Amino acid sequence: KHILALCYAGIGLAMDDYGTGYATLETLSQWPFTTIKLDRSIISRMLDSPKNQTIAESSIRMAHELDISVVAEGVESEMQYQMLLESGCTKVQGYWLSRPLPLDDFIYFIEQDLRWSGLPIGLIHMAVVDHIQWRKKLVSDIVRLASTPHDAIERQAPFNLPLDCRECRLGKWYYGAGQQFNDSPLFAAIEEPHEKFHNLGGQLIQIVSKGGNMHDLTPLLTEFSDHSAIILDRLQKLEHKGLIDMHLAHQAWSEHHLYAPGSDE
Repeated sequence: KHILALCYAGIGLAMDDYGTGYATLETLSQWPFTTIKLDRSIISRMLDSPKNQTIAESSIRMAHELDISVVAEGVESEMQYQMLLESGCTKVQGYWLSRPLPLDDFIYFIEQDLRWSGLPIGLIHMAVVDHIQWRKKLVSDIVRLASTPHDAIERQAPFNLPLDCRECRLGKWYYGAGQQFNDSPLFAAIEEPHEKFHNLGGQLIQIVSKGGNMHDLTPLLTEFSDHSAIILDRLQKLEHKGLIDMHLAHQAWSEHHLYAPGSDE
């Protein structure tokens, strides 16, 4: 009761050490968490094997789908940091950034206004998966309804999908965090086909709501899929370019940064 009161007041609730002890999926499902902190044991093992890497990446993806923030604990190497960025995690803590500091050292640390190299490249891949899932859900619902009688009552039920191109997960990223890439022609080229894609989705819903069958839907479904392919192609090219830019930027950062790894200061 007290936790819910705090949440209603706008205070977030974080699950510490996710993946250990009581910090489990069952607990996550029962409480209104707004953040999970991936336990250092998950982070420390993510480079050991593809299995452990998949566990870390799946945890990050799950949190993304639940609209929960993710913090990776115990980041102690550049490779862990890079892999987390590529997996879609944008908040980390650990000795690779800094060890605990006395107050005076902490104030000095903050005054340096340090910036760690790292584009949120993993969020582009998240957007790719988000788009595929949105398309799959709409097509599945459309095809299912098209197989029912033309006057079936379920054809009039509202679709549980955001039809506004700014409200789907891809749209929220594009007009939000994705604006970091707005100087790229590849990024700009996503907007128009994405708008058309959503317009086509709305038309498909109208056809099936008016009793349309698969014969009526097929031409529009083909155009719908073609626009989806264009969006995915441009997102993937943007991701590839972003990966190259991220690693080049990090190389430059490592050479010139005040607290570069390996520095004696």
